[in-house]
Amino acid sequence: KQLGATLGYTQAFFKEALSSTVNVNYNKSFINEVSDGAVINGSLGLGYAFAKRHSFNFAVNVMRITSKQFENYTETTGSLGYNLRLK
Repeated sequence: KQLGATLGYTQAFFKEALSSTVNVNYNKSFINEVSDGAVINGSLGLGYAFAKRHSFNFAVNVMRITSKQFENYTETTGSLGYNLRLK
């Protein structure tokens, strides 16, 4: 079982051509009703829209898992994307 909370914020700049977002999530882990560790997840994203139909985005996510029963680890992922809106 996991119990936790998420906090996030998004802000647009320059008539919404540029946007940024940040999110943090914390979950306390329980195995058989005994505290076992936590999962902490954080992400940062940037987006840039241009020519009304096109946009680029970039995101980085870091996840840290701690546990008494399993091996602790950290995972970092990133993404880069291009979007074309058809309508």
